[in-house]
Amino acid sequence: MDQPVVLIVHEDAAVRALLGRMLPSFGYTIRAVTSGEEGIDQVASGDVGVVLLDLTCRAMSGADTLRALRAMSPAPEVVVTSARGTVTAAAEVARHGAFDFVPQPFDFADLSQILRTAHEQAARRRQTLHLEAALKAPRPLPGDRRAQLRNQASARSGQQGSPDALPVLVQGESGTGKELVARRSMRTARGRPPL
Repeated sequence: MDQPVVLIVHEDAAVRALLGRMLPSFGYTIRAVTSGEEGIDQVASGDVGVVLLDLTCRAMSGADTLRALRAMSPAPEVVVTSARGTVTAAAEVARHGAFDFVPQPFDFADLSQILRTAHEQAARRRQTLHLEAALKAPRPLPGDRRAQLRNQASARSGQQGSPDALPVLVQGESGTGKELVARRSMRTARGRPPL
């Protein structure tokens, strides 16, 4: 099984290096960038399901980055972190759709569990989107007018049988008129016995 990918968006090189050393020991593949813009580009171009985002990014604020990431489809789960973790900051990021808030310094066992849960949630969301798209895909239903027209065309071609015609196997979904095609084909076989 592939390791879950976690994208770290943090301006501090020392924190990125620490997370880059510690999180792989918990079974994660790590990617790291220094700004919100780079993080958005990484998520848009790849298989990132979970982002660990520093709230105090300067170029594009952590809150703006969080909103932009959550607006993507499929949206990654975003775990927000800050060295100045307050209840107000946690409530604010929760309002913008953050999966969780983790204060610094990190408790790596807790962080690993939060990231694992976020990854599972992201996987469920992607699977749900995939299933919804599959359900919306057009397909003929029994009794569908397009299926009836195809069966009528097949029946017409079956009327034009020849004495040296080969055996025919009629396939299709339940209720699409296979039996009608088979009966007509047998009647027009010009003296050949049915199968």
